[in-house]
Amino acid sequence: MLDDVELLARIARSGSAFAVVLRDPGLSTSAQFARGVRFRNATRAVGAGLLVADRLDLALLLDADGVHLGRASVSVADARTVLGQRWVTRSAHDVDEAACAAADGADAVVLSPIFASPGKGAPLGLGALRQTRRVLLSTTSLVALGGVTAGNAAECFEAGAHAVAGIRADLSEFSR
Repeated sequence: MLDDVELLARIARSGSAFAVVLRDPGLSTSAQFARGVRFRNATRAVGAGLLVADRLDLALLLDADGVHLGRASVSVADARTVLGQRWVTRSAHDVDEAACAAADGADAVVLSPIFASPGKGAPLGLGALRQTRRVLLSTTSLVALGGVTAGNAAECFEAGAHAVAGIRADLSEFSR
């Protein structure tokens, strides 16, 4: 198994534009910070962005490019107050949540799960991506997550996603 830095280098060599999200709520703050320093150094080395899940304090300490907010996170407005013009993305699990996140000023909405993904409930499907793309503000990017692989990523783009994301999948083999 590749370590984090090796995987970032492999993805960078593939020519894919991407960002990495630092997310591991099971780690202590000091362990998350230590991992974040490694991620920040690695992302800078390969020209990638770094987002921190939910932790505005860590995003500031790591000089991250932004934050990814989940359902239980602070509001987009509160994140903007703390982070200024850094990127703010928000999780959504249906079209209405996505529309609300866009109306609240999120730069991007991460819609999930698009395809079957362990422990994530019924997949929304490509139709939900199409419908979400129609209701989002033109200034809000749409990211497909959940069961996305190098083999089905193109379908997500065709359905209106601006980007795809993976937690378990190695998307470095995908080219658009």
